[in-house]
Amino acid sequence: MDRVPRAWIGELQSIEREASESLDESDFRAALSGVNQKKNRYTNVLANEKTRVKLQGFQKPTLSRNYINANYVSGVSGPRQYIATQAPLQESMEDFWKMIWEHRVPSIIMLTNVVENGIPKADRYWPTTNMEEMTFGNFKVELESEAEKDFGVVRILRVSYKNTTKGIEQVHFQKWPDHGVPEPDSSMRHLVEYIDAREAREKDVPTVIHCSAGLGRTGTLIAIHWTNQRLEAGEDLRPQDFRQTVLSLKQQRFGMIQSGEQLRFFYKYFTGD
Repeated sequence: MDRVPRAWIGELQSIEREASESLDESDFRAALSGVNQKKNRYTNVLANEKTRVKLQGFQKPTLSRNYINANYVSGVSGPRQYIATQAPLQESMEDFWKMIWEHRVPSIIMLTNVVENGIPKADRYWPTTNMEEMTFGNFKVELESEAEKDFGVVRILRVSYKNTTKGIEQVHFQKWPDHGVPEPDSSMRHLVEYIDAREAREKDVPTVIHCSAGLGRTGTLIAIHWTNQRLEAGEDLRPQDFRQTVLSLKQQRFGMIQSGEQLRFFYKYFTGD
């Protein structure tokens, strides 16, 4: 990729400053609670208190029980169209599947590889063969099928909880470097179209999107998908609306869209210049 002009970096920093103006330590109360800190993949990537996903099903819900590093993010269909989250840790696999199950999530979009440039970025929460079975607390996960698409791999996972089994789709987009952007080919557009088609079939349930931290790649994809749906709905968007979209994302999960290159990619996805 070519060098990113400083103007894009400056614009991102300006949006980040504006998003942080209304934040203080209380906005990350649960995330910073002692027992929860080990549930954060990165010490500086925390779930905003106001929009964080709270795990259910506890007789006495507490910060230590209901915390997961994940946030609801609004979209065209409402305030909980997306759940942006980190790649689950080994210690939080059961919580991850509990969140998926409680929200009746039909599709997980994964934007990171397990290892990138020799650095671990995610822990595997799915089997790689149909002979393998993975158990996370009360959840059992099996691989039903796997298909190659031009934008990545689509897996159907058979997830069992107690006496119920569901098919849950995982879409694994493997062409997006950390802190960077995908190559300018058709694969990204096809991924966005694929998510659209899925959401048309499965209404009123969130799409879970994660990369490693649940910030850069995750935020960029949500910005693109959300804006694309607004345009398809006939909205006449102005340049300042693109900035407001990024600001809104950062207010819901602080840090989303991490680099000037990602900010530029979001804008140019629609403007082409």
